[in-house]
Amino acid sequence: MTQIQKDFIAKISPLAVAGMKKTNIPASLCIAQACLESDWGRSETMKNSNALFGIKAGSSWKGKVYSSKTKECYDGVNYTTITDLFRAYSSVDECVADYFALLSGADRYKNLIGEKDYKTACRKIREDGYATAPNYTSALISIIETYGLTAYDICDNSDSSAIPAQKSNAVTYKPGQAVKILPSAVRYTTGQPIPARLKGATDTVFQISKDKRWNSAAGEFQQSVLLKNVYSWFWATDVEMI
Repeated sequence: MTQIQKDFIAKISPLAVAGMKKTNIPASLCIAQACLESDWGRSETMKNSNALFGIKAGSSWKGKVYSSKTKECYDGVNYTTITDLFRAYSSVDECVADYFALLSGADRYKNLIGEKDYKTACRKIREDGYATAPNYTSALISIIETYGLTAYDICDNSDSSAIPAQKSNAVTYKPGQAVKILPSAVRYTTGQPIPARLKGATDTVFQISKDKRWNSAAGEFQQSVLLKNVYSWFWATDVEMI
C-alpha cells in the first residue's frame, strides 16, 4: 500500500463510518467506491469538484455540476464514450454526505440498507444501476479485500454484528506508539485469521477506533487499533506496548 492510499483511506474512513451509522449502509462499500471512482483522490474531478463517487447530476439535482467525458458499457461488452453532467461539491464532507443520502433515499438502492455482507453489497449496487462496467462488482470486492476495509464496518462478521458500538472511556494507545503483536493473537477485527509470520512482530499504531467494537470471540466490547505497516485492525488486547 502506498502512502497516498493510506492517507486517502484515513481521510475518507471516518466520514464513511459516520454515514454508515446514520444509514446502515456498509462503510467498506463507501470507501471502496471512493477509491475506485476517484482513483484514490487523484482524479481531476476530485481535485476540481470534490467529486469522489462520479454521481451523475439528474434533473432533480440543484447543486453544483461539472461536465466530463465518461465511458459507459451498455451491452456488457463494448464501451462508449459520452459527455455528461456530474454532481460537484464544496467539500469532501459534503460529497460523502450526499452519497449516503442518495443510497438511503432512492428506492433502487434501498436493498443496501442493513446489508452486512460486503460481497453482496458490491453486487447489489452494480445490479441497482450505479455503474455499467461489467467488472464493477469484482473491482470493489478486490479493493475491500486487499485493504481490509471490512474493519470499518464496526463489528466483525458474526451473529453479533448488529450489536451497536459503545463509546470508549479511555484510549490506551496513541498514534505513533510502538507495539508488538502478541503470539496469542488469532484474528483481525474483521474475523480473518492473522498469519503466523505476524505474531511477535513489531509495528506502529496508525489510528485508534473512536468506539469500542464487539469482539465475538472474547464476548465483550473492546478497543481496536490500526497498525501502520500491516495496515490492518487488531484488537487492543492482541498487541502490547514496547
